[in-house]
Amino acid sequence: MLEKLEDDAVEKPKLREPSLVFSFPECSKLAPPVLPFDGVSFAYSGKKEDYLYEDLNLAVDYDSRVALVGPNGCGKSTLLKLMSGELHPTEGSVKKHQHLTLGLYHQHSAEVLDLDASPLVFMRRTFPPPQVISPMSPLSPLSPCISLYLLSSSCAAPSRRRSTSGARRCGARTSPPSASAPSSRPRP
Repeated sequence: MLEKLEDDAVEKPKLREPSLVFSFPECSKLAPPVLPFDGVSFAYSGKKEDYLYEDLNLAVDYDSRVALVGPNGCGKSTLLKLMSGELHPTEGSVKKHQHLTLGLYHQHSAEVLDLDASPLVFMRRTFPPPQVISPMSPLSPLSPCISLYLLSSSCAAPSRRRSTSGARRCGARTSPPSASAPSSRPRP
């Protein structure tokens, strides 16, 4: 009878249904070596007597499963930073496969993230959208083509005038330019 009273005294927790599901796309297999360390030595000071790692040779390949285990301060995070390219070896090399993409979850995310910014603001700062370059800008890949057709900068801006075509309004040639340089004579 005492067991029945104990069971009724405390409400058992209800299991929650997962509200967020992560799905990761299948990735293509990368040919070895994916992340080789060749003769890597590292010290934050750069001095040989302070080496945390010395003459480290290892390879992490597509099918490798790695667990970094050890006491605080033994260099686990430093090894991950060498793998990600955040740190560079004092000696030796770490050559990441050209198609390798690393994803990291920082253990001290509160130190890395701006806690006052929303996730959307963080993503926009970290991965800004490509800048839109005006076709008339000297940086535009279209700029040489536009100058070949003798378009003026007034064509780059939208106009409210609709009575003539854009090509006529800008005085552009509609036939391809000849092999010779454009003449400096006035356009009709």
